[in-house]
Amino acid sequence: QPLMQAISWAVMTKISNFRAQNLTNTAWSFATLIVLDEPLLDVIAGASILSIASFIPLELTNLAWSYATLGVNNGPLLNAMSSSA
Repeated sequence: QPLMQAISWAVMTKISNFRAQNLTNTAWSFATLIVLDEPLLDVIAGASILSIASFIPLELTNLAWSYATLGVNNGPLLNAMSSSA
């Protein structure tokens, strides 16, 4: 897990530079590996909400799948995704 912790820290320090694909790829990667990092997912959710209008359908789908796979219910993110779909 040290590698995933290092990746998480790096993402959180650079999140303001992330675009939709970067956000969804990060969430997808953690979900695929079944690594639940709630602080990271909260940061990804916040950044995603701010830029949700720029997400294409595939990015919305991957983001929803990632949170569902990890069992994370982020209401504000779900609301933003449903209103942009």
